[in-house]
Amino acid sequence: YGGPLTFKKSEDVRASASLVPRDRLLTETDSPFMAPEPCRGPNNEPALTVFTAEVLADCLGITNRECAEI
Repeated sequence: YGGPLTFKKSEDVRASASLVPRDRLLTETDSPFMAPEPCRGPNNEPALTVFTAEVLADCLGITNRECAEI
């Protein structure tokens, strides 16, 4: 999942993330496009995937640390 997972109107994307088997999940950057919230506007970069991972962890009902371990 990339930056769009974090967009306010992407409820359907977040719902789909909760259905994917955990061993099949991946966070990625659409660099230099599609920066995640709260970084919309400037160019995207790999360091911003942390924001996507935080939202993904929330979708899965796990901590950020557990998400990182996956």
